[in-house]
Amino acid sequence: MRHPRKANRTSQNAPQLRYIRLGKGNAWIEAARDESIIVFGDNPVPAHLARRGDVKEIERCFEAHDYPRQQASRLAGEVTSFYTLPADTVWVTFEDDHVWWCRAEEGVRRYGNGQGFPQVYRRAPQGWRNTDEKGRPLLLSNLPGAAAATSRCRHTLFTPTAHRSIWRFIQGRPNRSKRSFQVLEAELREAVLTRIRRFRP
Repeated sequence: MRHPRKANRTSQNAPQLRYIRLGKGNAWIEAARDESIIVFGDNPVPAHLARRGDVKEIERCFEAHDYPRQQASRLAGEVTSFYTLPADTVWVTFEDDHVWWCRAEEGVRRYGNGQGFPQVYRRAPQGWRNTDEKGRPLLLSNLPGAAAATSRCRHTLFTPTAHRSIWRFIQGRPNRSKRSFQVLEAELREAVLTRIRRFRP
């Protein structure tokens, strides 16, 4: 009789994680950090429709503004995520050779003029951080390769393929491959020391 596999408590409790590009070339990141917000560019979707999170209706709205269907579908997903994801979502971006992350309150607010700056934002009360939960710098060079590849995607907002690796990185936990190497290295070191002790007089 097969016994059910034990649930992985860490993966079960892992929050949703999204990579967000703060403007073209991350141009809005300094303002976002200074004001403790996450920002999203202007779009033709009415606020009431975006808040409702009806992806198909939002997609049709983009198509009505002459966006190709595939692009309209992707943008509809981005808008829906920005407006509807819960407050425990982890938002991540890469800048200055660091991984930056925050959590943002629910509720999207709108700027008055929108001149050269995104018209909608969410507040991040604890601000943006570039250190892990143990206070260590989140250097981009230390991020596992598959996760680091996230920065090469040109989309504005999406779930990274390696989102679990990024979350472990933020928690200050080594990625699995690195941990396996460390275990192997320790075992090899112990085996060598054991042989040396045997040959000592």
